[in-house]
Amino acid sequence: MRYPDAHRVAPHDDNQQGFIKGPHAVPGSYRVTLTIGEEELSQPLEIVKEAGVAASQADLQAQFDLLLSIRDKVSSTHKVVNQMRDVRAQLKGWRERLAGLESAAGIIDAAKSLEEQVLEVEKELMVPETRAGWPDAMNHGDRLAAQLSNLSFNVNLGDYKPTDYEHEALAEIASDIDGVADKFSDIVDGNLAEFNTMLSNAGFGVVALKVE
Repeated sequence: MRYPDAHRVAPHDDNQQGFIKGPHAVPGSYRVTLTIGEEELSQPLEIVKEAGVAASQADLQAQFDLLLSIRDKVSSTHKVVNQMRDVRAQLKGWRERLAGLESAAGIIDAAKSLEEQVLEVEKELMVPETRAGWPDAMNHGDRLAAQLSNLSFNVNLGDYKPTDYEHEALAEIASDIDGVADKFSDIVDGNLAEFNTMLSNAGFGVVALKVE
């Protein structure tokens, strides 16, 4: 039995899903409930440790806790990436809609500049817009989202208590990701806010930040 999977990144980016399944539940007593309309059917469920697994309950719980923390960080990272890609798509849309309109030349230039700023920040988290089977994706190195995925794989290799190094690795990667997210927030609060004012003053709409 697994916990829910990590939030997915935009589905068009096949090579960079950074997809992580939720961790297996630790051995213990649970209750399973089936809800049909207003009726609920519930019964206890016991998950037992596999024969031959030497790890203690505390060790398995520590492994689960770390895997769940990694999954949660993957989810929040993917949500930020999706926001970046949605902002870039909206900016591109405005450029295309306003193309050829002389009075909108400044808006078009500002949109292009913002797209490039957001893209550069996104590249710190994930290689953008790769395609399934695209071999060059491996030549870009592991970005922060992929480092999270790799860490989850390492922690999940066997049934054992995570090492101090694995905890330290998560803390370091998470801190780096938070720094990238802060860069994006600065763009949203600064240049994107100014761009939206420009759009609004010209009688157009605004670029809205997607919430997942």
